[in-house]
Amino acid sequence: LVSVQGTCFAAEMTSIDFAALMREERQKREIATASPLPPLLAPRLPIELEMHRVGAEIGLSDCFYLPNFLSNEEAQSLKAAALQADGEVGSRWASLPGRRLLNLGGVPHASGMFAEPLPHFAQVLSQALCESGVFEADAEPDQFLINEYFEEQGIDAHRDGPLYQPKAAIISIGTPVVLDFFRASDATIRGSSPEGSRASGSGNNPTLVSEGRTLQRFASVALEDRSLLMFCGEAYTDLWHGISSGSKHMELHELCINSDRVRLEPSWQRGYRISFTVRKAAHVVPKPATAEGDAEARRRHSHWMRAVADKRNQAISSKVALERGEARVGQKLLFRSKLGRS
Repeated sequence: LVSVQGTCFAAEMTSIDFAALMREERQKREIATASPLPPLLAPRLPIELEMHRVGAEIGLSDCFYLPNFLSNEEAQSLKAAALQADGEVGSRWASLPGRRLLNLGGVPHASGMFAEPLPHFAQVLSQALCESGVFEADAEPDQFLINEYFEEQGIDAHRDGPLYQPKAAIISIGTPVVLDFFRASDATIRGSSPEGSRASGSGNNPTLVSEGRTLQRFASVALEDRSLLMFCGEAYTDLWHGISSGSKHMELHELCINSDRVRLEPSWQRGYRISFTVRKAAHVVPKPATAEGDAEARRRHSHWMRAVADKRNQAISSKVALERGEARVGQKLLFRSKLGRS
């Protein structure tokens, strides 16, 4: 009786296993015959970068502008994927005073970046940049900063610094903007204003203060929808770059070094824009597979986000104080002028 019951039990299990195998095979056939998903980005051919160099006539070395780097479909797919993405180890879309920001790939650090897995869309974009020759195959970018801007929002003048290899690529999707390059004067300011704050100047050649030095706008690049800007070498190490905030319109002016290569009106209203800043970390180390390693990764993310937010808040406060100071000076001059006429 036991043997009969055992035989019946074995037969029942064999029937169940067979049904499961049939379901798995049917699912495999359905996947194999289904229409493949369209690729996020089409394969790239190598680009002759020299044809896209801008600014050489004014001494701006190693700056390249590529219009239409993305197709309309690629841009929309990339934008949708980025807005749905979140990074690892606490890297999430964060709202800052001037923009929304997403950090992917890890937090650059002097002792080495803990590499974090990139989402699929970032891996595909990194590969496309290597295929096109913007980055070398043996130096594939591994760190992404994605910025989301609304209307009048911008980013203060800054340098990306030595925690990355000296090359940056910026892919723009949305309303065009003008990115400004600044160079430092010989003067160093004691008790300087916070990063990126305005010191003096007006019109198309404003003066800023950053890293304790006065900055003068040197050149500008108009960034169209779906375009790519790459700069490296001295343009990366010696110049600051930023996008002005507060104005409702932007315009092509005499300092725009690619005004003859873009299809833009002389002036346009600012709107929504998302940008992908892509770089290669200078030094990468594996994260310790311990609780302490996880805690250190979270600490780095928190510290980096606080530093970014604090820097922006300080710049805004300094700008407001400077504008109020200038207004008071103007009122005093106006008062003295009236006294002189009376």
